[in-house]
Amino acid sequence: ELVVGCYIQESLVRRRQNETEAIRVLDEIRQHAGQTIAPSAEEVDLGLESTATNKLFLRDRIEELRLRFPRRIPGQDTVFASRYIDSCQCIHVIDRQTYYYRERAGDPDRPSLMDGNDKAERVVGRLDALVLLIDYFAGCGKMQKARYWLNELERWSRSPVDNPKALTHACAERRARLEIAYPTLRVDSTLTITPSESGGVRVQSKPD
Repeated sequence: ELVVGCYIQESLVRRRQNETEAIRVLDEIRQHAGQTIAPSAEEVDLGLESTATNKLFLRDRIEELRLRFPRRIPGQDTVFASRYIDSCQCIHVIDRQTYYYRERAGDPDRPSLMDGNDKAERVVGRLDALVLLIDYFAGCGKMQKARYWLNELERWSRSPVDNPKALTHACAERRARLEIAYPTLRVDSTLTITPSESGGVRVQSKPD
């Protein structure tokens, strides 16, 4: 149902004027290459769900689920990948580098959704992606996953930005809409993070 490849992330961090340092990160999923993973119906696996760029999807499944990337918001690939993975029962990891992600620091000639002058605007865009995930999982009755993404929304709402008032207002609007739509949905302080089969982390609630 889904094939996941390995990837390399390289971030170019500006240390001094006209000088950058490359920081390379090998994805943790490589250690599970050649394995088949059965995703959990209740847990969020960030090792799998944080990006869409290293995955081979079934077109028929995409059309069946009517999946599309949300337009022009940071985190759009997480929205797409999480919804797709929620429909899977079998995921295979291959031992091949399928994606090379090179992140530039403040390059005005290569604008990115994640690299702009207005950090508050980028964070608000991320909140919109998280609201889409909360809506989806709460609407399906998968409240544990919805609570996880609600916790992520709360975490992002505390991001340091140049315009904190704008961020506070945006967060209040989104929380109010979610509270009306899902009155029983609340931030879950019992969520724990543990290693996952894919080499990332699983997020789950402590048992009562």
